This record gives sequence, structure tokens and C-alpha cells, in this order.
Amino acid sequence: VICYHHHPGYHNFSLFDERHRFTWYPAQDQRELYDHAEDPHELRNRAGQPRYAEVEQRLYPALLELLARTDNPCNGRVCQW
Repeated sequence: VICYHHHPGYHNFSLFDERHRFTWYPAQDQRELYDHAEDPHELRNRAGQPRYAEVEQRLYPALLELLARTDNPCNGRVCQW
């Protein structure tokens, strides 16, 4: 999932697997990681927690790779310069 906002500070990118959602906000380099098996309503952000380090270390590079292959922020949009 790629979310663009009229203010670039709110852009975010998410990647899901069978159990987790990982989201990265590049402007602030903030991350969110939710475990849907334990927290289906996404109330507890697990990013940065040692217990979830392996999940984050797997999903973050996968998200960056996906963005490098597929993301084009101007696709179908008019860019303002």
C-alpha cells in the first residue's frame, strides 16, 4: 500500500504479510509494526521492540525493494514544481 498526501511529510508505505503490517513514514523515518494475531485492531505499535526485530528486519528491506521496483509518485498525477 502506497499512500501519498498533498503534504509529503504524510506519505507512507505499508507492506503486509500473513500476520503483520509494517508501515514506514520516510519524511520522519518513523515506523509502525502491528501483529494482527495478537493485536487485530492495531492498538500497539511493535516497531523497535526487540521481540519483533526479526519481523522488522525482514519487512523493511522487502518494502524498500518493492518501492524501488514499482513506485512512481508522479504516475497519473500532475506534479507541481
